[in-house]
Amino acid sequence: SLNVIVTATSASNTMLIQNVNPMAKSAYEVLIREMKFEYLTTRWSFYASLLCFLTAVLFRTLLEFDLLRKERLRPALLVTFSVTSLFAHILHIVNDNLYSYPNFYQMTLGVLRLYFDR
Repeated sequence: SLNVIVTATSASNTMLIQNVNPMAKSAYEVLIREMKFEYLTTRWSFYASLLCFLTAVLFRTLLEFDLLRKERLRPALLVTFSVTSLFAHILHIVNDNLYSYPNFYQMTLGVLRLYFDR
């Protein structure tokens, strides 16, 4: 999404301009310590836009191939279950690779807390 590009670019420029302490065990720790809002919103926006894109592809497929009619129920279910399984698989990969939160739901709550705290 556009939010990912703009936020990541502004965060990298901010790191170049500011005096950032690079001492940490990993790059994740530096990003979380120095730019928690930018790091979290960029990562969350990327994952959320990926899941929204898959949902849009599902709806577009159902509409374009006229799968919402009663006589085309089986292909509609096949497409819906296929995209749902891909959705679940991607969420599983996201949850396995999150560094600072245990799952995507907790990350979403963290983003909301950051938004409302500002």
